Amino acid sequence: MKATRRKNIHKWEQQPKKKMKISVQQRKRSSSSTEEEEEEGNYPNIDYFNKLSDDVITSVFLRCPLKSLSMLRCTSKLWNNFIISPSFLHSHLTQSTQNSPKLVFLEDKCLHRSKKSWLRFVSVDMDGSKEELHTVTVPDTQLVCSAMEVCFGLVCLSTDCRLYLFNPALQQLCELPEYSLSATPGYRHFGVGYLHSRKEYKVVHFFYTVPSMTKSEKFLAISPPSPFEDYVGLSLMDLKGMLCLPDGGCLLKSSILDLWILKDKISCSWVKEYSIRFIDFGFNNITSGCKTFNEEIIFQHLDKVVFYDLKKKTFREVEALSPSYNRYGIYSKSLFSLGTI
Repeated sequence: MKATRRKNIHKWEQQPKKKMKISVQQRKRSSSSTEEEEEEGNYPNIDYFNKLSDDVITSVFLRCPLKSLSMLRCTSKLWNNFIISPSFLHSHLTQSTQNSPKLVFLEDKCLHRSKKSWLRFVSVDMDGSKEELHTVTVPDTQLVCSAMEVCFGLVCLSTDCRLYLFNPALQQLCELPEYSLSATPGYRHFGVGYLHSRKEYKVVHFFYTVPSMTKSEKFLAISPPSPFEDYVGLSLMDLKGMLCLPDGGCLLKSSILDLWILKDKISCSWVKEYSIRFIDFGFNNITSGCKTFNEEIIFQHLDKVVFYDLKKKTFREVEALSPSYNRYGIYSKSLFSLGTI
C-alpha cells in the first residue's frame, strides 16, 4: 500500500508539470500566431468591426474628431477607403455644417525679399475659443491683396491670374491651373460652392467672353433688381436655399440692409424679403460685407463679429481677432483632400 501510494503521489505530482508544459507551448503558439497576424496586418478586432453594417460604422466614425479620423486612415486600407469615400465625406460635411458654425480668419504678410506671401489660418468658435489651423508660405506676393471665399471647409483665394484652394484642417494647398488675363482686374470673377446633389465642390471662374460649357452645365444671365444703380461690388449669398442679393450700397449709406430674394430666374423676378435697420440697434458705419449661415446674417462691426437671427430678430456677438486678420468666413472642418484634384 505504501508503494502504491507513493507511485500515485508521483503520478499526481507529475501531471501538472505536463499540463504546464502544454499550456506554455499553447501560449507560445498563440503569441507567435498573433505576431504573424500583426505582421500581415490582420487584426482580429478590426475584422470584427468590419463585420458591422456601413450605417453603424458611419455613425461611429462621425463621432470621431478629424485628427482621430486621420490616424484611423493609417490603420487599415479598408478604413482609409471608407473614410475617403464620397458618401462618408458627404455625411461628415453635413454633420459638421449642422453643428455650431466656426469662423476662420486669415492673417497675411508680404515677404518682399523672398517674393512670397505668409498666410496663417485661425478658427474661432462661437464661445470665443481659438485654434490655429495652418501656417504656410506661398511664392506669390499677390495673395496679400487677394479675394477670399470660404465654402464648407475649403478656402479659395484669387489673384489676378491664379486661383488657390486651401484646406486648413488638413493643412493642404492646391494651385488650380492658370487662367486667362482677359478678366477685368480689380473685380472678383470667381466663386466656390458645394453641390449636395453630386457631392462635390465646384470652383467657377467668370469671364466677359462666352464661356465654354459642357453638356451637363448651363449658364444663365440674371439682371439685378431695378433699385440697384451700380452693378459693381455685387455679392450673391445663399439664404435658406435661395439666391439672395444684399444691397451693399444702402448698407454703407444708411446702415440699413435690404435683402432681395430671387423668386423666378426665368423672368428675373426679385422680391425684397427683409429690410434690417442696423442703425436702430447701434450698428453704424458697417464697412464689411455680409455673410449668411442658415437663417443668420453675419457682419463685422469694429472688433466684433455680429450674428443677426432673422427669425428671432436678435443679435449675438463674437470677439474678432486683431486687425491683422482682415478677412474671415464661415467655416467647418472638412475631410476633403486636395490631393485628389
